[in-house]
Amino acid sequence: MLIRHAPPLRTVARYATDRYEMLGSAGLSPDAIAWSFDGLRQAVFAGSLVKIVEPEKPEFEVEGASVAAAAERVATMSHDGRFLVIAAQPSVFDTVERRQLTFAEPRPGAGLRYQIEATGILLLASSKHISFVGRVVHEPAFHVDWTQVPTGTLVSRDGRTLLVVPHRPPGGEWSPSFTVQGGATLALSLRPEEPYRAALCPGGNLAAIVARGRLALFDTGSGKEFWGRPLAELSSGAASLARGVPDQLVFNPRGNTLRARRGDEEILWRLKP
Repeated sequence: MLIRHAPPLRTVARYATDRYEMLGSAGLSPDAIAWSFDGLRQAVFAGSLVKIVEPEKPEFEVEGASVAAAAERVATMSHDGRFLVIAAQPSVFDTVERRQLTFAEPRPGAGLRYQIEATGILLLASSKHISFVGRVVHEPAFHVDWTQVPTGTLVSRDGRTLLVVPHRPPGGEWSPSFTVQGGATLALSLRPEEPYRAALCPGGNLAAIVARGRLALFDTGSGKEFWGRPLAELSSGAASLARGVPDQLVFNPRGNTLRARRGDEEILWRLKP
């Protein structure tokens, strides 16, 4: 079952898919807005400031990062805990070298919200009607190379595999399929506004989709589902995850662990060959 700490801590728990074996856990601050894959390195808000907190290390302020309004308290962090992106700010914060790296927005004034992909190599920028994927380049000078993509598109770490998800383009008709650009269509179609959450592994060859009460894995080369289970079987001890789609679904950088988060509950499933 999911181990819970007494308030104010939240819990990150890791499970193996076959035995629900507890692999480890870490308490999350109730003020955490982003954290590393293991949950140990956390970005927390303190008033309008953002701080980095890590066990047995002194906390420090992320200079330049601000979450003045409650609605702005949305952020993402690379799995290693190094890079932090505040959704409303066009910057990457390097929390190791403690630098703010500001990038040019792909469409100024479009109300874009930003997030960093798990490996820290790609940025995603999106609004209600437009989306971009950007490759982060550090040398010789920091910048982001942006490419416009269909809204909701998932991108592999190397940028070579793009998975277009079900969407309704502005003024267009509902597109129900998950389609690899230039390749296969996955064996799943959704009705308009049917809830789902999808993730693409770093290598781009595997897609995970939660929809209709199931977690399923698809081969992006053939489009075929090769594994699937009801969420109720996979979310023992995490009631909210068993009842609906997670708020977040991401692979770790090696592509062998899948993390699902909904509200204050989070489970990590280890994928086995």
